[in-house]
Amino acid sequence: MFNQKLILAVLCLLLLACSSVTRDAYYKDLSLFDIRLDPVHVLRQGEAGVEGLDNARAAVITPDKTQLLIVSADDDSVTIFDLDKLLKPTLRQVIRSGDLSLAHLNSEMDVLAGASNLVLSGDGQYAYIVSFYGSSLLVLKRGQDNTWSFHQLLSDGLRPERIFKDERSIGELDTLGLLGAWDVAITSDPRQVFVTSYKSSSLSVFDLTDDGKAKLRQVFSSHNKSLDGDEYGLSGAVGVTVSPDGSQVFTSAFEDNSISIFTRDSSGNLVWLQTINQGEHGLDALVNPQSLLVSKDNNWLYVACSGTGSLMVFKREDSGQYLHMQTLTDTDDSSSELGSGLALVGAGSLALTSDGHHLFVTAEADGALNYFSREPNGHLVFKHSLQAGDSSEGQDKYSELTGASSVMLTPNDDFVILTSGEGNALIIYRMVKVAILEER
Repeated sequence: MFNQKLILAVLCLLLLACSSVTRDAYYKDLSLFDIRLDPVHVLRQGEAGVEGLDNARAAVITPDKTQLLIVSADDDSVTIFDLDKLLKPTLRQVIRSGDLSLAHLNSEMDVLAGASNLVLSGDGQYAYIVSFYGSSLLVLKRGQDNTWSFHQLLSDGLRPERIFKDERSIGELDTLGLLGAWDVAITSDPRQVFVTSYKSSSLSVFDLTDDGKAKLRQVFSSHNKSLDGDEYGLSGAVGVTVSPDGSQVFTSAFEDNSISIFTRDSSGNLVWLQTINQGEHGLDALVNPQSLLVSKDNNWLYVACSGTGSLMVFKREDSGQYLHMQTLTDTDDSSSELGSGLALVGAGSLALTSDGHHLFVTAEADGALNYFSREPNGHLVFKHSLQAGDSSEGQDKYSELTGASSVMLTPNDDFVILTSGEGNALIIYRMVKVAILEER
């Protein structure tokens, strides 16, 4: 009897140990974590001396996490905030066209009019800013004292009235493909900047010199065709991104309702590969596509479509071309475990966690930040949506989410940074990982 009891006790201990090991391994698998967003810092235009958030469009954080740069489309500015270790922002500097040394241009030119997006060089020393009405690519340089100053300007020097209101053809006056510049992306090896411009309906490729200056290499336009006679699909170009391995460049065309993919060789030259069009192969949601994002393994392309309130998923084939796999739309009868509904009207900005397990999408018209879990097969599962006017989590209403315009993550996924256009605000959330417990 004693031996039987001893055997049973040992067996129970072994089972408990196995259960503990299994649960510990389960916790260590990050794909089995959900996330919660806790707002920790909220800045609003005009409050406590804050400037530069009037129709805030995009934000970037320096690699050392000590500064945050934001572009404002209505304040026509670039604003720099210093960050402490808890990412609390303190206003340092607001840069407008009048603060720049632009003696070679008409003094009435506002090159930051409608500032729409920006990226930083890998070392965080140069900022590349594109402006819609300013139709320009502006380069700022970071000084040793962490202030930013003018470094370079690329522009055809045309006034907004001539570009957007004059019925005369622009023609050869458009030499850079920067008219109505909307989005910008950057890559290395070789170092390049890519700009999509709505009015030029183009993708412009710029090489970067050792001192951070940009030099035009190529321009692809909707007015041109590939060697095979295919159209590039760039009418109303608004989005651009680069695959993590730098081998492909992707654009979205608001008016053409299309996505174009270009291959990039070791010298930095682009060659058109594929254009995906609305209505082809049964696609019915590819209307007014905006932001694009490629997964870390270079195999999945995610596209936010504002016209249909949709998020589309494409898979890379062996040929390098992409095949449609999934569409999530605002009309889906989807609700999260927390009770929120999917809100994708005006779907715009995208961000992916560094582990690739969660995707964030802003919806400007809905005033929402949606997030999804990402399955191993690349498909997305809706998790939750923070929306303007939502007070379901015991917090003040998320009025700052009105017109949510961009979302980005800090490099280690500790924080989510969101800008709000109509809300004229900056919101910084702490991202908390919550383990999912399931019975095994």
